Amino acid sequence: MPTISLSRCQTIYSLYKVNLFAKALEKRDKNQQPDVEKFITKRRNRDKIVVIYGGVDIGHSEEYLASGNGIPIEKRKYDACFVGRFHPQKGVLELIDIWKMVCKDNSYAKLAMIGIGPLEK
Repeated sequence: MPTISLSRCQTIYSLYKVNLFAKALEKRDKNQQPDVEKFITKRRNRDKIVVIYGGVDIGHSEEYLASGNGIPIEKRKYDACFVGRFHPQKGVLELIDIWKMVCKDNSYAKLAMIGIGPLEK
């Protein structure tokens, strides 16, 4: 039976968390599409507008994790970090729900949230 290293498991788990978050954003954005209307003009109708849902480029993260230059897992203060505006459009509420699921698997998981906005309180 093939084995997998602890750091690889944690990397896969981190990518899984990012994927859950992206899927939650995609589901939310498919229903809301708040920014589409401002791109509609006389020369550009709705059919010409392509919405990219919850796009997350994890390529740089994978490169960084594979480089071995990261902080060792046992020395990290946080398991994940959100940096952005605390606004429903940014998926902050979904992140909190997703983080609750993460904490069911790992009760010691810590999330850092950095930003300001209407959802600050």
